[in-house]
Amino acid sequence: MPPNTLKTNENPLSYSTLDALDGKIDSPTIVVRLIQSWEVRDFKRNNLLLSVDCLLIDEKANAIQGSIHPRRLHKFKPKLIEGNIFSIHDFDVKKQQNSYRLTNHDYKIFFNDHTSMNVVDNIHNDIPHEYFRIQTFKDIEMIVDKGENLPDIVGQVSRIRNSDKLDETTIPPKTTNNVILTGETAYISIWDKLACKVRNDLDQLQGEPLIVIVTGVNPKTVRGELYLNTTASTRFYWNIENDVTKDFRKSTNFQKLLVPSCEEQTTELVPTNIESITQILAYVNDQSGKAGQAITCGNCGSVSIGRLRYRIEVIVDDGCQTSTFIIFDEAGQTLLKTTASNLASKNNVGENDPYGEIVPQEIHNIIGKDFFFYIKVASYNFTAKHQSFSVSKMVTPSPMVTKRPTETPDPSPTKSTSDTENINITNKKRRTRKNITKVVVEESDDELVRSSHSDRALDDV
Repeated sequence: MPPNTLKTNENPLSYSTLDALDGKIDSPTIVVRLIQSWEVRDFKRNNLLLSVDCLLIDEKANAIQGSIHPRRLHKFKPKLIEGNIFSIHDFDVKKQQNSYRLTNHDYKIFFNDHTSMNVVDNIHNDIPHEYFRIQTFKDIEMIVDKGENLPDIVGQVSRIRNSDKLDETTIPPKTTNNVILTGETAYISIWDKLACKVRNDLDQLQGEPLIVIVTGVNPKTVRGELYLNTTASTRFYWNIENDVTKDFRKSTNFQKLLVPSCEEQTTELVPTNIESITQILAYVNDQSGKAGQAITCGNCGSVSIGRLRYRIEVIVDDGCQTSTFIIFDEAGQTLLKTTASNLASKNNVGENDPYGEIVPQEIHNIIGKDFFFYIKVASYNFTAKHQSFSVSKMVTPSPMVTKRPTETPDPSPTKSTSDTENINITNKKRRTRKNITKVVVEESDDELVRSSHSDRALDDV
């Protein structure tokens, strides 16, 4: 495709439009408007900065994603002024990976050591000032939980909920800001600095219907509900007038008189998808053989330094049946409000318990108490002969939730207690107080963590 020519105050500038980029053009030049830029960080590696990415659009309304390595930011970051038009010359063009895509372009550009980026006089007025890749609810249902695309959505807010998280395992305790917007078909979950900005925006928009365009969301299913989790690239556009919002106002989804309600954070959210242990075991038995093969870890030969983590094995009773639940590190820290290392240090485990036979009193204290257990049914459960379930979270229910029915004496023979103390709930404890345990099932093999694009799963449904 022959290049276009742009007349500037200097020499004429030859350039290619974005649809011509295929990795075959030597030293390509493009003329584009910078829609936005954002930092891409890896939260699993201490918030490591991976790159600064940007969204670029040309005169044909084609969009492409660009990426700048941190060691080149001193050259380009001062120039990244949103809304400006740039000529960008001599960059790398590579196939876009099928993950966290913000555009439909097959390629992505990467700034290199030879790349130049210069402001073009604002005479190229036919380049759009905005770019939205709106997808419908049906479209999002096709890509949910895949992590391939980060679509844009338009909708009306019906409810606003502040749902901050307090991590008491850190010193000092850390509060993470979280705002959840409820629409007709999904929840929008907003975190950290963006949550603070959204709160400030909402303070200025009280008492009126809210039509919002949200860009770059990561659709996920959390406990049966659709959540659109914000990412580092997410932007909010409130009650703006453009073709997207005009079409929405004409649709049957728009409610002219709907003003969103606001809910302050509650101390407890009682889950609705409660299952009994019998139901969980029946589900696992029915699904046996349908799961994939187990993943085994090979010996890589590398040297690692171990650290203490929780693995607390407990027996729970929901009034009808018992099962073994395993509380791993993250859930253990949240439950006991301290790390395994700190708990071991406090109890002088290394000095007093060289063989690991003593259970700290803090762990013993959970015996006989009632909890909502959020558990995960993994592929292991479909093949294991001895059933045990991993616990992702434990929540103490309110007294109204744990009100017990009158118990009748158990006519069955009483088993003798074990002489060896362990973390499991003892038979003696189970005879004196029967746990009425609520169990919430999570069908997931992975921990609910934040992705490298600031995507967080939710703990508060």
